[in-house]
Amino acid sequence: MHITEKRTTIILQILKDKQDLQFCGHYGEPGYNDPEKSILFANWNNISKTIGDYLESAGFSLEWYDEWIIDWENDKAYRQSPDSYGWIQQFRYTDDGELLTPDDSIDEWIDELSMSDYSHPPHALPDYFSEDDLMAAGFVRYNGNFESGFHPGQTDDPAKIARVIFDTVPCVEKVIFRIAESSQFYTVWQAYYLQTAADESQAAA
Repeated sequence: MHITEKRTTIILQILKDKQDLQFCGHYGEPGYNDPEKSILFANWNNISKTIGDYLESAGFSLEWYDEWIIDWENDKAYRQSPDSYGWIQQFRYTDDGELLTPDDSIDEWIDELSMSDYSHPPHALPDYFSEDDLMAAGFVRYNGNFESGFHPGQTDDPAKIARVIFDTVPCVEKVIFRIAESSQFYTVWQAYYLQTAADESQAAA
């Protein structure tokens, strides 16, 4: 297959005009290697296999547009549909429609996902944030791991755990959860809480 820069440019321009082709330079999603050139997103059902094969030979990666989102600010792509039983979503849209990704600070994630009382719906940080990250932000881990799933005994409920923390731990300001493991039949997660500065100073005394 004869590949030339001119031919490639013409093909990309036609696809961009007629098939809403989108480009991204890098994968943010774990487990993917960046292509020699860039990642192309389209509905490949509408594009001939010959063209697809040519583009791959020219150094592009081809992805389905409806399976990925693009963080335009950082030029990175993330899956929005699972590709394995252990897949964990790496991004989140805030209530204001802003995109949070691994390039954003843990403080921004905490502001979006933490609970200030147990009436708030529980959400969990992705597993790329570690316990050390949360401890550095002042959080304390509550007990061990919790499990929710289909196996016997995997009945832990984050909403109930949050209620227990707010009811029994003094001066809790925030509660947040973190995914530790995800699989086809269960999820392992952890709970953390942040106490007010006044309570921390009393504990130090």
